Amino acid sequence: MDLSATIHLVGDILGQVIQEQESQAAFELEERIRANAKGRRSGDTHAAALLVEDVALLTPDQARVVAAAFSLYFDLVNLAEENTRVNNLRRQARQLHPAPLPDTIGEAVATLKHAGINPAQMQALLDSLNIELVLTAHPTEAKRRTILSKIQRIADLMRELNHSDLSPHEEQVCRQSLHAEVTAFWLTDRARTSRPTVTDEARTGLYFVEQIFWDVLPAIYTDLEEALAQHYPDVTVRHAWLRLGSWIGGDRDGNPNVTTRVTAETLRLHRGLAVEKHRSGLQDLARRLSFSGRRSPPPADLMAWFELRRPLPAHVAFLEQRYTSEPYRLILSLLANDLAEASRDDMAARLLESQPHTARASLGDFTRPLSIIRSAVPPVIAQDQLHTVETQFKIFGLHGARLDVREDSGRLNAAVNEILRGLEIDYLEDESMPAGHLHPVQDNDGRLALITRLLAAPLPVLSATPGVTPEAAEAWALFHLIARARKVYESDLLGPFIISMTRSAADLLAVLLMARWTGCDQGMDIVPLFETVEDLAAAPAILQELFELEIYRKHLASCGNHQMVMIGYSDSNKDGGYLTANWALYQAQESISRLCRSYGIALTLFHGRGGTVA
Repeated sequence: MDLSATIHLVGDILGQVIQEQESQAAFELEERIRANAKGRRSGDTHAAALLVEDVALLTPDQARVVAAAFSLYFDLVNLAEENTRVNNLRRQARQLHPAPLPDTIGEAVATLKHAGINPAQMQALLDSLNIELVLTAHPTEAKRRTILSKIQRIADLMRELNHSDLSPHEEQVCRQSLHAEVTAFWLTDRARTSRPTVTDEARTGLYFVEQIFWDVLPAIYTDLEEALAQHYPDVTVRHAWLRLGSWIGGDRDGNPNVTTRVTAETLRLHRGLAVEKHRSGLQDLARRLSFSGRRSPPPADLMAWFELRRPLPAHVAFLEQRYTSEPYRLILSLLANDLAEASRDDMAARLLESQPHTARASLGDFTRPLSIIRSAVPPVIAQDQLHTVETQFKIFGLHGARLDVREDSGRLNAAVNEILRGLEIDYLEDESMPAGHLHPVQDNDGRLALITRLLAAPLPVLSATPGVTPEAAEAWALFHLIARARKVYESDLLGPFIISMTRSAADLLAVLLMARWTGCDQGMDIVPLFETVEDLAAAPAILQELFELEIYRKHLASCGNHQMVMIGYSDSNKDGGYLTANWALYQAQESISRLCRSYGIALTLFHGRGGTVA
């Protein structure tokens, strides 16, 4: 169906639903308001007057029906437009084949080839390619997961109706299902009955990871691999170049509800999603790789690994009796069982305690056997679902999306100050004063000198909860959580530590000090966020001051000599206006890039620019 026919179909279904679930009068009122609104837009003054009169006379229940009707209508029209756009792209792809579609990875690689980029240059470009899409709990994304699921099912039914080879009965069943979904949508409250918690927001973000990104990102990887095979057959992608991150549950700036316990629970949700999705993928793969060991003998090292796992779990032992000569099925079932066992780990509790613990599963436990299987099976099998599963492990690991942590520089400095006072050290100590005398110094040089000295000194002995205020104790607990997560569940679980309102080099060293004292500093990306026009202008000088410090250069060495810098779009626009802010952002990027190149430091720019995840 074309766009007009699809809109006509969903409009008719919606009208029928309103008549069935509300009344004929409600439907006629909605239609009258719709017709008069169209007339008003075309300049009909009589229609405009009727529209004002109808709206003014609406009862609360009538207003509910009209608002719901238009909201749902626009949802359906948007889906119809998206569906038509996908159909048009598919049609264009068929017409252009074997040439790639415009604005695709295939076209980009072909353009580079035609521009004279040689294989060595292309390999260097790919080796440095690193893109991370970061999800946030944006205030304009308010749809419940229940509503998102209904929208997805309606979109699937629209796609099914596009199939030209449906039998009359199949088409009728599909239209009935579409009618049922729209009815269920109409009868479902759009708004939540209670204010969402941070973990509710995290679950909504993970909905997109589970329903969209889990399948789409591997397809994007495949697009790049196919384009390289055509234009640069000797060039390979050696790392995970496109990944996901999230702030939901880790962004503490301005949100007192994001506590250490909430962050621990968010990490559990992330890992739980990844573990369950991988388990399901391995189970499906086990059924697909039902090869006879006589027809396709597995490598000796793979069977040796399998034998070392005896005695087998009960379910895998049962499968061995049933599928005696299907070794790949058994090995993949064993890996799926390992993930099922890992899902039983009370991760949030493990993160918040200090007792020795080892994660029930690590990424290498799965990638190594899968790699051996890939090398042993026929290439056509290796490039099918097995390749997708391996790519999903590469992209999502056992964490789904890396969780970033963000905190305001003022709160961090206050926590450091309180902890140091407990050691009888003033964070703003004046070194010119006699020993034992504390005098605050308001300049950043004094703070920088003190923290640099502390970073070079032996680690102090601190209690489990130093400081006396809840804020300082919470900050200390956060760093302990980071250390615990990295030690037990590997470092990929967490992304960078972002410092909002960064005003000085001392702000970054304050984070490094807390991380050093809690044992999580090695490899921690400490990211300054420059938000205002003034801060953007000061960014190069702040970074240069950091890069001149031997203690910070040593830390960067543990991060692969890499520095991430975040620049804020929203606050800079509020601060200086659109034109001024964009010029300041451009200048900051240019100067920061030049500075990092001059110091031989790899730079990643984190653009704080976005909208709804939808």
